[in-house]
Amino acid sequence: MGFIRNYFKKRSLKQSLFASFLFLLLVSSLYFASSNAKTLFATATRGTSEDLWADVVIGKRDFGEISPRKVVPYKVSTPGGVAIDTAYFEPHLYVWDSGNNRILGVNLENCYGDSTACSADIVIGQSSATDYGACNRDSSFQNYPNRTSAADDTLCGIPEKTHTTLEDKSFSGMFTDGDGNLYVPDFFNNRVLLYDAPTQYDTVADKVWGQSNFTGNLCNQGGSVSATTLCFDDGAVGAGATLDSSGNLWVADAGNNRVVRYPVSSGVISTTADLVLGQSSLTTNSSGSSTSQLNKPSMLRFDDNGDLYVVDSGNARILKYSGTLTSGMSGSVWGSGFIAATSIEYDAGRDVMWVFDAVSSTKGLVKQFSKAGSLISSLSELGTNGLGNPGGGSMALDTNGNLFVSTYVAGNDVYSIHETTTSNVFEIEDVIFSPPSNQNNYNLTSNDRLEQGGIGGVTVVGSQLIATDGRLLFWDNVSSLTNGEAFDGFVNAATYSAIPGYIYVKADEDDRLWVGKLDKIERFDTPLAANSSPEATLSSPLNLLGGGTIPLGTISGIAPTKHSEFLWVSDVTNNRVLRVRNPLTSPVVDVILGQTSSSGTSCNQGNTVAPYYDFYRAAANDAALNELCAPGAVSLDNYDNLYVSDHWLEVSGNWRVLLLLKSQFADEPGSIIYNTTATKEFPRVTSTNSQQHAAFELAFDSTNRMVMGYNPYLGAYNAFFDTSVGPRFAQYYNDPLQVNGSDPSDPDYALPDGTFNDYSGWNTAFFFDNDDNLYAYDSNRGQIRIYDQPFGAPASPSPTPSPSPTPTPSPSPSPSPEGVTHVQSAADVDNACNSSSTVSVTKNVTEGNLLVMTVGYKGTRSEADEDNISDSQSNTWTVIEDSNVGSGGAQRAVTMFYTFAASSGSNQIDLECPPDDTGNTEVLQWVFHEFSGIEALDKSDAGYDSDNEQNLDNDESDTYEEDLVVMDIMSVNDADYDVLDGESTIAAQDEQTNRGSIVGGYQLTTAFDPAEATFESFYPGTSTEKSIQWAGAIASFKKL
Repeated sequence: MGFIRNYFKKRSLKQSLFASFLFLLLVSSLYFASSNAKTLFATATRGTSEDLWADVVIGKRDFGEISPRKVVPYKVSTPGGVAIDTAYFEPHLYVWDSGNNRILGVNLENCYGDSTACSADIVIGQSSATDYGACNRDSSFQNYPNRTSAADDTLCGIPEKTHTTLEDKSFSGMFTDGDGNLYVPDFFNNRVLLYDAPTQYDTVADKVWGQSNFTGNLCNQGGSVSATTLCFDDGAVGAGATLDSSGNLWVADAGNNRVVRYPVSSGVISTTADLVLGQSSLTTNSSGSSTSQLNKPSMLRFDDNGDLYVVDSGNARILKYSGTLTSGMSGSVWGSGFIAATSIEYDAGRDVMWVFDAVSSTKGLVKQFSKAGSLISSLSELGTNGLGNPGGGSMALDTNGNLFVSTYVAGNDVYSIHETTTSNVFEIEDVIFSPPSNQNNYNLTSNDRLEQGGIGGVTVVGSQLIATDGRLLFWDNVSSLTNGEAFDGFVNAATYSAIPGYIYVKADEDDRLWVGKLDKIERFDTPLAANSSPEATLSSPLNLLGGGTIPLGTISGIAPTKHSEFLWVSDVTNNRVLRVRNPLTSPVVDVILGQTSSSGTSCNQGNTVAPYYDFYRAAANDAALNELCAPGAVSLDNYDNLYVSDHWLEVSGNWRVLLLLKSQFADEPGSIIYNTTATKEFPRVTSTNSQQHAAFELAFDSTNRMVMGYNPYLGAYNAFFDTSVGPRFAQYYNDPLQVNGSDPSDPDYALPDGTFNDYSGWNTAFFFDNDDNLYAYDSNRGQIRIYDQPFGAPASPSPTPSPSPTPTPSPSPSPSPEGVTHVQSAADVDNACNSSSTVSVTKNVTEGNLLVMTVGYKGTRSEADEDNISDSQSNTWTVIEDSNVGSGGAQRAVTMFYTFAASSGSNQIDLECPPDDTGNTEVLQWVFHEFSGIEALDKSDAGYDSDNEQNLDNDESDTYEEDLVVMDIMSVNDADYDVLDGESTIAAQDEQTNRGSIVGGYQLTTAFDPAEATFESFYPGTSTEKSIQWAGAIASFKKL
């Protein structure tokens, strides 16, 4: 009768509190809901055109959701721990459903022996068990870099920064006491929560440890480790909670490499720890391997003798602490040599310990030990596939002695294991959330949520939005789509849950649809309907020009030309890209990129290993521009120039994009073209370029502006990588055709012009429709984000090239305003500028073109003059303007020169450092520009700044009709510049930056009035204004 008395005692207390504070709680809940909404959308602006925030999301209920497939009460995603409450009439199984950022409560009385999937009647951490699965209500990091606050009714099992919701996870060692109270390590909120008997009352947390309030979520509260903080750190290991026989709370604090005790007094558990294991004090957190130290402890349990067992995951062992426990004491090694032990559970009925270990990285293993540490039995042979992936978090036993364990990825379920009639022989009795079992069991395939993982494609044909997620899906009215709208149909499958394997999708201008699988390419007529079938199929082998065939390995990208005269195909298996001529009628391969023959298949032709195996090497040692390694997406711009993403899934390939011009390939070559060298490389990350050009599918708007998304896996593979930009945010390049003629791999010519605002996982495909709306497919988050004309409406008439054939622009920029063309720019820094040094810059130039060289000096030097510059063409260089700011070592001097090239060809420009007062070694900076269509200098000005703000007043308020304005600024530290005011807005179309010491730009406009424009400098990556000295010059030129 004890449990009945406890039940009514707690029930009475809860009811009286509820009656007393009903109104207050109601008002408070409304307040917090309002506050959370304001916080969530304070930054993101949805439903507004011409900005870089997406306006509609397809594949998810709203922008905050990223859980895979459809979240339902009878499926889980990467579960990581279970607990059982047997305190009341109906025993409940609690499941830490980390991928859906929630805990499911399942009534086992309704589940035992049921042939259908068990369905939860309790959900903790979400407002609904269906279609809600976000970490703290926003898994999309819409407030980046700030996390959305936690709350007393939220959980976070997978962090906002995850790039793969199918593999990321967390393990929670939950615990239930005799009163049915639930203790939960809320992993990525770095806290432990107490829920008072959630089967009887509510699902709102009643107490928190590790944070000062329910809104906190940072590791160690954003500061140093202490007696009141927690840090769970690594989801692959876990965190655990348990009570001892006295009611003290013990927590395995993995990120702080310790176990802490929160003491109980008069039935109330303190939020300040008073004892620590694994550390010498409560303010240290270093890891170690001695028996008085711990390394990522993930789970802990007491046996009936009061001995404490701690799974010391980082040391692959379990420590046992006996007797009176004291801070800093040593444990004894109870078990060691585990492969991936993450969990331990005491079985009081059998008086044994259960340990969750692994056989390998793909197979879980449950072991039974005596309390003395002797192995009794191993359950590795459960079922034909064992337990799928190893698991973690708490295990649990019901009153019948059945053991419950969870596994993730390959299992994605909870298993009930029972003992057969033969002692210590066990078998799986039930799989809690199956059937239906589809695609590894995680969540539910549906008609309104996208599948996740791998690569998908997106395009628009007529009024249909078409996408692939393994299925071929279509929405009929693309212009009226709303968030989370279900698709209108699917192709070539019996049911929407069938996965035919469609991956890539492209359309030509005649509305033919090309759809790629890993082993074949199918062509469809449009619009699509449910009964659509392929008009034709291309598969291995393909015919070769001149005779013979070529095998087609795994297809990793497709791109038809405007009228399907050609079809480009990536073959990742054989490290090559093929051009298929006449794919509509008589397909034949006439171009093979990346290899010197049709039989060549080696990565980089066997000359260079992929950067994954040598990622610290210098850029000069990367693959040549005629080599390929695991090529992926292939994309065509408005001029049918080819962009090859020389990289595929995860870490394979050369982590770059190669540009090959249409003009490099004859339409009807007499023999196969092999081994063509790219015109331009968007290189992998280097010391002068923070971008990682391991890209997927690219897209081009009506102006040929390019949008690129990056692979987030590669951030760990280069010391120069900046995780705040690039890989997690799509970026755009106003002029991707701009190239340094003397160095096609120059990273300064591969810098983006801007960044989209939406934090992403894998942006594997982009597409611009005819109205310049952008569709971004984030396949690892199951979202298609639609941007309403992010760069404005297309020009009328649209500057799309004529159908066929289209003259390809030169490898420098795409067409610019009539009469003036920006040919090239470059910038660099020389760190050995002394009175005797000369810096040489060699550029291929064109006769009659304007050359502008801006030179800056750091230190005690005066401005340069005409004697300090010369070139191999004997051109006469003229000083336009100069400026000088500061004194001594803080001095900055800038001089702008110009000339007109006397002849075409190579021109070596020599820059001598002007003398200084001391002869000290200092720094020279330079920016070089070349323009065509210019007649003469019009006017100029120079300026300087020591207080972060300076007006460059270009004489009177004159108007320059289609003149060229060049502006270069040399800054002291890392800097960018914005032009904030003036009678015209100045937006730099080109910036040259190098090692934080140069900013340069040019402006080409039809009506530019720089009468009084204020230039303001910032450190990149921050919004904090800094005081940066700079000096600069500005000049305008007349058209021919």
